Amino acid sequence: MRSRSRSRRRDRHSRRHRSRSTAKRHRCHRHRDRSSEYGSRRSRERDGLYRRNYARRSTSRSSLSWSLSEEEIEKLVRREKRSKRKEAASLICPAPLPVVAVSPPSNSQLPAESNTLDVNNQQNCCRSCTPVASLDDELVRRRVEELVNLRLAEIDAEVERRVASAKAELEVQTRTQIDIELQEEIRSCQRRELECKQRCEELERQLKSKMEELEETRQKLDEDRLEMLKAKQEIEAERIALQQEREKFVKQEQAVILGKAGTRPKLKFTLAGGIK
Repeated sequence: MRSRSRSRRRDRHSRRHRSRSTAKRHRCHRHRDRSSEYGSRRSRERDGLYRRNYARRSTSRSSLSWSLSEEEIEKLVRREKRSKRKEAASLICPAPLPVVAVSPPSNSQLPAESNTLDVNNQQNCCRSCTPVASLDDELVRRRVEELVNLRLAEIDAEVERRVASAKAELEVQTRTQIDIELQEEIRSCQRRELECKQRCEELERQLKSKMEELEETRQKLDEDRLEMLKAKQEIEAERIALQQEREKFVKQEQAVILGKAGTRPKLKFTLAGGIK
């Protein structure tokens, strides 16, 4: 009984141990599977983040390069406008009026009232000079406009002259090029025509030689045919002669057998002793 109970306990213990080991194995496999899935998922997430960040960086770089290009273009336009404004201002602004230095009087002991009078006189002179300055500005502006118009006319004339000269030069170059191409085409046509003519002559010579050979072969065939006909006639004549000789021989044999024309002695029969 004790041995049976011990064996049962051992069986239970072994079963428990097996179940625990199998459960541990399942847990390990499950942990491994989860770790692999988690790792693959993490790798996919990292790839997605990297791709999104790369796309953002690429778009930001492209937008930055585009913005930089636009800024550079705007800077260039502003620079050109500024230079043009400076040129226009330099052309339109009037020349500065010459300043005349007035030497002070020799008497240094003048009262302060004389100084105030001088200041007032200078202010009045400046006020009286303002219309003159405006007139000078108007004259300068008109002069500048005239000079600009003259310069524009000169530029237009120069442009027209250069365009006309370039057009004439282009026409001359085009004509010379066309003439060269035409001459080259004519030479190539003549060369092709000469080659075709030579080829035709060669073909005619070959055809003539072939015709001569054909005529010779025809003559030979006619001669052979005549010889064959002649030989045939001779053979036919010999055959007829042989046939005639044969018929004659047969007739002679028949005559001999029949005893015609006394060719064979007559047969005599007797009663006593047979044939004599």
